[in-house]
Amino acid sequence: FDLASGKSERRRIVMSLESLCSTHRITIQVKTVTKGSAGGMQRTWANQRTNVKCRVKLSSPSESHDLKQEAQRTTPRVYFYFNPNVKTGEFRFVYVDTAGETHYLYVKSVDNPHELNKFWKVDCEENKDVPA
Repeated sequence: FDLASGKSERRRIVMSLESLCSTHRITIQVKTVTKGSAGGMQRTWANQRTNVKCRVKLSSPSESHDLKQEAQRTTPRVYFYFNPNVKTGEFRFVYVDTAGETHYLYVKSVDNPHELNKFWKVDCEENKDVPA
């Protein structure tokens, strides 16, 4: 409100999808099969891309605590302003939060709303670091 003129002033804050989806950094890992030391095949997780810009929405601390107490998995979502090129069951994200806790987010579904190729939502399942 401008006291001198008596008129209210409306200001809009416009943020781009890129800035909204660049808050966090993750590592994208893919399942790979390598030859073990004994010659057998061994499944592992390999870094496909590191320091990837995105926005991670974990469950709230109380939801997360309640779910962990009940031995259930949490369902976070990761947002991208570009196509992350990930598939269900083959990829996971590794995210380290501001408290230094590592989160392993396993890709469950990928959505490109309205197929505009401007914004991607990836629903995940948070779980422990499990073998590939």
